[in-house]
Amino acid sequence: MAAADIPATSTTSTTASGDEPGRPPVPPRIAALLGGLTALTGAVTAHLWPGTKQQPVAVAGTVTAFVSATLSLGIGFAWWQLTQSQNASLIGLVTTLVAVASALVARNEVKAGNTPARSAARPERPGR
Repeated sequence: MAAADIPATSTTSTTASGDEPGRPPVPPRIAALLGGLTALTGAVTAHLWPGTKQQPVAVAGTVTAFVSATLSLGIGFAWWQLTQSQNASLIGLVTTLVAVASALVARNEVKAGNTPARSAARPERPGR
C-alpha cells in the first residue's frame, strides 16, 4: 500500500505557528489573559489600598473573569485534550462555581446601611 493510499488520522491541519485554522492567533489569547490579570490586579490593589473604599464585588467579578480567561487560554493552547462539549462543560461549571463562591464572599463583606427617610422639605421629584 502506498503512502498516498493511507487515510490521514487528523481532519485538521495546523499552520506553521501551531494554530488550527479558524482559531485566533496566539497573541489575542495571551492578551485576554493579561487583560484579566491586569483587571484583577487593579481591583485587588484598589480594594486593599489605604484610604480607598473597599470594593469586594469588583474583586469577585475580576476573579471570575480571570479564571474564565485562564481556562480559555488552556483550551486554546491545548494544555489538556478534551472534546468540544467537555471543554464547554468545564468552562461553564468552573466559572459558575467560582462566580458563586466569590459572590458569597463578597456578600459577606458588604454591609447594607439604613437609608435615611426623605424629609418633608425636599419632596420627591417625578421620575425618581
